[in-house]
Amino acid sequence: MKPGIIFRLITFVTTITLLAALIGWTAHTSWRRTGDLQEQLSAKQWKSFLIADHLQQTILSLNNLMLRHTAYRDTADWTNFYAASKELGLWINEQQPLLSSEKERPYLERISAAYQDYLIAAAALHTKIYATRQSITRGVEF
Repeated sequence: MKPGIIFRLITFVTTITLLAALIGWTAHTSWRRTGDLQEQLSAKQWKSFLIADHLQQTILSLNNLMLRHTAYRDTADWTNFYAASKELGLWINEQQPLLSSEKERPYLERISAAYQDYLIAAAALHTKIYATRQSITRGVEF
């Protein structure tokens, strides 16, 4: 064989080998980065799920306390409701910087506004219960 053809053949095989190695390295790197991104996304989704779960459980607990307070007119239930509602308010404020998605922040703001309305309604109900209790007590005294 002529030396020029051998040189071209060696260059061709070397180029093909380097390109195959480059493609393999790129595929491996892409695969690894995709796995890392998937883990990060899963962690963020999990954090959002935990926020929603905690919020739902706490609101259900507050509803139960308010129902008990309304039914039995026990001041301990109101005290527990008040303390738990303060805790939840602080917790909601703590979640604001933890949310990573700009899409989630407006929802937390809406939740916070709705929660303030909830607290106002609970306080109004408590005031009405207290006023009713006072009028019943006064009626018994006469």
